[in-house]
Amino acid sequence: LFNAFHVSREVRAAGMYFREDEKQELWYVSREKKPVNPTLYRYDEIVSFELKENGNAITSGGLGRAVVGGVLFGGAGAVVGAVTGGKTTKQKLTSIDISISLSNSWRNLIEVNFLRNGETCKSGGFFHGVHMQEAKALMAFLSSMTGRVKKSQPVTPPAAVSAADELIKFKELLDKGIITEDEFQKKKKELLGL
Repeated sequence: LFNAFHVSREVRAAGMYFREDEKQELWYVSREKKPVNPTLYRYDEIVSFELKENGNAITSGGLGRAVVGGVLFGGAGAVVGAVTGGKTTKQKLTSIDISISLSNSWRNLIEVNFLRNGETCKSGGFFHGVHMQEAKALMAFLSSMTGRVKKSQPVTPPAAVSAADELIKFKELLDKGIITEDEFQKKKKELLGL
């Protein structure tokens, strides 16, 4: 399957490569520039994603969820502006992360850590701005994929079948000789709760 993967867009964030194939609605993440056989994920496997600083959610998105603060993907720097706009003091940051929750049986969480190996930065500082630009690009990448998931038709639950309807069906099977009288009587008792 990977041999048929054609990169239509790429984002580099936190030393990782995020690549997508728009035609097949697939994507992968890798630390390697030229991975041999990365795990491919479908767009609809993205349940949610969240940007956090020091463990506190800044913004999030995903399938079935509105992106908090709809201006997230408006003008350039919207995320950086939203995160740092109202701050007057520069807080020491020990973590800037994006958590991507997946509905995949092999891997259900991808953590993207922008501050590694004990690295810190000050909110609103130069390195914070650099990390937030990468984070903004990755959040936009994830949002555009979840936004393109083909919306399936709502599933209509099957109509409730009454015991009487079931009995009629089993009586027809009995009359046609498909089931025996004993099988019919057993099913009749089961359906009527006797």
